[in-house]
Amino acid sequence: MNSTIILIAALAALVAVLLVLIIVLIIVRTRASIPKYRKTDVGFNGGVDVNNGMVSSSHNQLQLADKIKGTILLTIDGEIAGVNPANNMCTLSLLRIADNAIFNVNIADRVVLGRIQLTDAANYCCVTTLSDVSKYHCCLWRRGDGVIMICDNNSTNHTFVNENIIEKDTEIHTGDVIRLGARCRLKVL
Repeated sequence: MNSTIILIAALAALVAVLLVLIIVLIIVRTRASIPKYRKTDVGFNGGVDVNNGMVSSSHNQLQLADKIKGTILLTIDGEIAGVNPANNMCTLSLLRIADNAIFNVNIADRVVLGRIQLTDAANYCCVTTLSDVSKYHCCLWRRGDGVIMICDNNSTNHTFVNENIIEKDTEIHTGDVIRLGARCRLKVL
């Protein structure tokens, strides 16, 4: 009889230990699944101090300056970690003058124009196979006020806007002609 009671007590203790281990495992997995950031879609009509896609915050007080719309990344405790400008994406259409090919470039971040064909690169657009165009010839991006900008990526044969060589970040507008190297001409539509 005493051995039966000891056996039942040992089994009960084993079950209790297993239950405690299962509960600890559930707690650990739940805490590991809590995201570091939560996303909140917001629009600010007083503006936000935006620098390279990041929202400035000091003690949860926004420094309001411009009007933006996008996804603000917040830490669990409510601190602002940044803004995802993907909601501000725009499409720029470029016409290759040599053969009237049209490239619709989605600009949510920097997009590289060049001559190599990458099938899995979201921020890359192959606009030619001409050898005088560098693999990563130039970049396009959208400034905070919506203006599309272009810069040369230290290409061998330079980037031109309306036949003027660009040496710094340059605005582009509808009707402008971008030349990569000597022969690749793209008209902004």
